[in-house]
Amino acid sequence: MKTSKSYWRGSHSLLSFFLRLVPIEYDQANSLKPTYVSLQVSFFMTGDGAGARRRRRGVESSTATFETYKDLTLASGGQAIGVTKENRPQATDVIIDSSTSALVTVLQRARNPGRVETFSFLLDESLKNITIYITGKSLTFTLKNPAGVTQKQNEANGKLGTVQTVGNLYRVRLATDKHTGLWEISMNSNQPYTLKVTVCLPVSDIAFIYDFVETFEGPHPGFALISGRPQAGMPAMLLVSVLGRKGPASVKVANVALVTVSGSEVVGGVLEDMGNGDFLVTVTKVPAGEFVVLLNGTDVVSSTVFQRQSTTQMSVSKVTIKHGAW
Repeated sequence: MKTSKSYWRGSHSLLSFFLRLVPIEYDQANSLKPTYVSLQVSFFMTGDGAGARRRRRGVESSTATFETYKDLTLASGGQAIGVTKENRPQATDVIIDSSTSALVTVLQRARNPGRVETFSFLLDESLKNITIYITGKSLTFTLKNPAGVTQKQNEANGKLGTVQTVGNLYRVRLATDKHTGLWEISMNSNQPYTLKVTVCLPVSDIAFIYDFVETFEGPHPGFALISGRPQAGMPAMLLVSVLGRKGPASVKVANVALVTVSGSEVVGGVLEDMGNGDFLVTVTKVPAGEFVVLLNGTDVVSSTVFQRQSTTQMSVSKVTIKHGAW
């Protein structure tokens, strides 16, 4: 389900929001039945909002406002696009595409300030209709497939796919005859940028959900969902449920990690197979700031490695409050 809303900011700026409920492709019956669990926010800003205006008379600058909205979209897994009035229709098409189709996230990263960095991601045989979204100004990038073939941001129709530019957004659609394996994208900019690799319809057959849990004792010991958010810097446990193309037995999970999207911290977890596609993951600490859950493994059906990332970011708490009997 999706909706949109537009607001005028002053006489020259239009701010448009696109909201979408993000489905998780898993249910207790081991089928790919969508269950709506979170809200994805995307927006574009035209006119002054797409540029820079200094703070005057105590009024918040458009640049600061744009950055605030960009942080919101990044946390929810959406897109933030700064455009001109002339290319607003193109931006609308791009956001609607990203808001209605992207169901699986393979990789999402952000850098502020920007820097030269190479990001790698795995594409497995089950993934179709792969789209890469990059936002930022004054940037260049080079995409490389497992065979070593490359394509740059200024090649609209290259060997690896098509590149469309709208405002500060690059949308890369990979060709249908993509290579499976480890891909790389090299980013070069000293300005803030975001990177997101998604899979559009049809839906991938490999998905996962997770919850942070804690143990409880008693005559029937087990695990219970924690109330609130995990505490930064403290140990934690996650209960991860994974579904393959032919049920839980058709995937092998290799590792689960907590990764900061806007930083470089990666906290690996220790896995305990609980059976029926459920894994208890123990991490020594929860990263400070917002993070995502990254899962890697092997698809038994195709004998290829895969990578999946949670769509939305998890925020952390600096304190833990527990209650008990008085």
